[in-house]
Amino acid sequence: MRLHAGHPGGYDPLREGVFVSPDEGASWRQLYSGKVYALAVSPWYEQDQTLFISPGGYKANGGIHRSTDGGATWQESNTGMGYGGMYQVREIAFSSGYAQDHTIYVNAELALWRSTNAGEDWERVTVSWGEEAGRYGTVWDFVLSPRYPEDYTLWIHGGQYGFSASRDAGATWQPLSQPIIPLVALDDCMGTNCTPTIMGRYHNNQSFLKSYDYGQTWQCLEMPYTPPAPPPAEIPEPATLLLLASGLAALAGYGVRRRAQPGWFRHE
Repeated sequence: MRLHAGHPGGYDPLREGVFVSPDEGASWRQLYSGKVYALAVSPWYEQDQTLFISPGGYKANGGIHRSTDGGATWQESNTGMGYGGMYQVREIAFSSGYAQDHTIYVNAELALWRSTNAGEDWERVTVSWGEEAGRYGTVWDFVLSPRYPEDYTLWIHGGQYGFSASRDAGATWQPLSQPIIPLVALDDCMGTNCTPTIMGRYHNNQSFLKSYDYGQTWQCLEMPYTPPAPPPAEIPEPATLLLLASGLAALAGYGVRRRAQPGWFRHE
């Protein structure tokens, strides 16, 4: 089964709704019509048929909607969020142990919210940036650990100095060793040996890094080798001059143009 936010093959993934394909994309059926800011699918979808979206446009002004019947019906899921629940939700993430802990996190209006009862109600998670807590209090990005039910870990980015990790579900926060924006967390496996891995990039450039120790140390991702471009061809000798009917002439490697007055000049 595949889910798609936006019309399959369309140019705008946010305006067309949510579609489902039971046959690897050969055919599609619409589950929701209208703009969608964010979409998340339960890791146990085959059993619980649970979806969360943040709708927009004429149908709703952001917030969160939940479906527990595979998208056949939708209900608002904003209890406890108050003002924040009525506006755009940037990210939605399920705990990998959702079937047991019923935990979901969302980033709504640059604040982090958590539900531990499958979206019945929400509580705001207090975040801190150490000495910079008073200056940068918003959350721009967050990532959950692939082993959240065991390690209760998440990473957040909240501004120039807001790069922190929590190992206790947001009760306390520790700054990351480097200013790296978290992008994705996964189990990096070699055979049956798996290591929780966080990947991210520096906030001021496009260097990608990975960490095997929850963000304490980082190493650059290996980039594919790109062979250098061949040197430009040299101007052939002797030079070849082409004269066009328009009065323009071309010398290999240069442009040559006739003056209005008698004579020529070279234009590189």
